Amino acid sequence: MKEVDFKLKVYNKERADHFKYIVDELDSLKPIDFEDFNKNHEIIKKVKEIKNKIKESDIKLKDLEVIQKDVVKKLTEINMENSIDLLGLKT
Repeated sequence: MKEVDFKLKVYNKERADHFKYIVDELDSLKPIDFEDFNKNHEIIKKVKEIKNKIKESDIKLKDLEVIQKDVVKKLTEINMENSIDLLGLKT
């Protein structure tokens, strides 16, 4: 559970960092910057960079979802075993 908690905190921090980057770097651009051939290659680099970072974070989130499904499955199995024991149905 500590591993899941740690991974979730890392994911949330990365998500906040991505949002901050978008606000600071990309929102400061003006439409005229997109038409400036001296600037638009830098804009493309920035967009690709944030896109790759978001993809990496998405992979981490999917890993957390797999772990969550495993935990739910194990807890359900334990709950069913406990219910059987409490009902006295175990043979």
